[in-house]
Amino acid sequence: MDQELKDKMAKLKADAGKDHSGNIDAIYAVGDDLAEFSIAGSSFTHKLKPLQELYGKEGGKSGGANMSLLFAIEQELVNLDRNTEELTDAEIAKALSDMSMSPEVASEDLIIQSIQCRLRLLISIDDFSRQEIRQAIRKVAKSVARHENGKRGYIDFIVNMIPE
Repeated sequence: MDQELKDKMAKLKADAGKDHSGNIDAIYAVGDDLAEFSIAGSSFTHKLKPLQELYGKEGGKSGGANMSLLFAIEQELVNLDRNTEELTDAEIAKALSDMSMSPEVASEDLIIQSIQCRLRLLISIDDFSRQEIRQAIRKVAKSVARHENGKRGYIDFIVNMIPE
């Protein structure tokens, strides 16, 4: 977790005022270490730390694959599919397999880089252990295998489940 980022976000929300109950929007680019956070016209830029510096203590929140981790990974896959290229289940399965033992693995694979970037953003503000991240990656990989039906069985399944 990145306490400096959490403090900046709390200040940003406080500056937005009591009347603004919206969420903070985060904009980031894969391959870039900077993310921009904004709410109600105020914003700041923050350099995201590498995954290995963000992991929380073992046995954190849930003891298992937390839903917010699963959603973050799947939402990133849907965003990548919608905005960049049409993904295949085989590409997703390979990327998740490569990440399952070492989520911070160095890779040129756009799927891996995208998931890592999203995880960096999430665990910068929430406390998840490396083990919890690995469990979530494995759980999504099992979902890919379960829904694989042709080239895009899994991705077509989650695209219908996650709103734009």
